[in-house]
Order: sequence, then structure tokens, then C-alpha cells
Amino acid sequence: MDIEHSTADGRLQNMSRFISEAPAGLIIEVGVWKGGSLRYLAQTHPERTFFGFDTFEGMPQEGPLDNAHKKGDFGNTSFKDVQQALSDLPNVTLVKGYFPDSDVTGNQPIAMVHCDVDLYESTLKTFRHLAGRMVPGARMYCDDAFQHTCEGATLALCQFAAETNRVPQFDLGSHPAFCF
Repeated sequence: MDIEHSTADGRLQNMSRFISEAPAGLIIEVGVWKGGSLRYLAQTHPERTFFGFDTFEGMPQEGPLDNAHKKGDFGNTSFKDVQQALSDLPNVTLVKGYFPDSDVTGNQPIAMVHCDVDLYESTLKTFRHLAGRMVPGARMYCDDAFQHTCEGATLALCQFAAETNRVPQFDLGSHPAFCF
């Protein structure tokens, strides 16, 4: 299986730079697709522990606030294929299922989250579920906010910012992150 990612390379380099300086804690990616960004980050930082969460069956049903992506988008992958493609990385654990119901990390502290789920409800659920476990100095990136095909993710980022009284920072000018 060819490893692909939908994250712009500058964003991956930005997240990698952050991981180099990040506090102790898990690195979590929600929305793995074919595993390209997870591979890049885990390979670059073999000393860190990574968890990747995805349905590996495509997106769930879109909601009324989502403008472009539809149920089943990014379904051209499978858990087995991604697991095989990342099998040489002992620091990666893949988990199949709908997040946050599939979260197996318990109460472990989190240093970084890469939320790449495109849809309003999925983005907001991810933020709400993981925010309380972010360690001081951690970051929660939203890969999709402010992308023209992901208006729902943008709205979820703004709603979470209002609910938590947090202002997102913008690394590389357009990569929104909540800093903890």
C-alpha cells in the first residue's frame, strides 16, 4: 500500500518541530486515512509514543454544518492495509473505530493532538474529549480548520474556542493550534 497523507508538508514539519520540543505525553492523531502523516511523525520521533485513531472505512455521515465531505469520503483504505504499512514502527498503535468511543488511552497525559477529521461533529468531539488531558505546553492542531472544504471543522474550532475561552494560535500562518 502506498503511504499517502493529506496534510501539507509544511504542516508536518511544523508538528515535527513542535514534537522535538514538546513536554512528555502521548502524541495522538485522529483521522489517519492511509497513515502518511502518522508515519512521517513517528519515524522522525521514534522516542515518542503515537496512537492513531480512524474508522478506516471513510467518514461518518456529514452534518448540516459540513459543506464538502460526504459519508464514505477517504474510504479507500483499510485497517489491515494501514497496520501493515506502519508495522515497522513499534512506537505506533492503531485503533479502529469511531472516536472518542474508540479511545483506549485512558487518562494518560497528552503532548500533542493532530485532529484531521474534516467534519464539524467529529472535530468538536475530539477537542472536547482530549482537552482535559493536555499537559502544560501541549498543542492540539486542527488540520482542517480554515480550509474551504471543511467549514464544519472551522465552526467546531471556533465553538471550542468560545466554550473554553481559548484563542487558537496559528503556526506557519495558517495551521491553527490550541496551546495548553
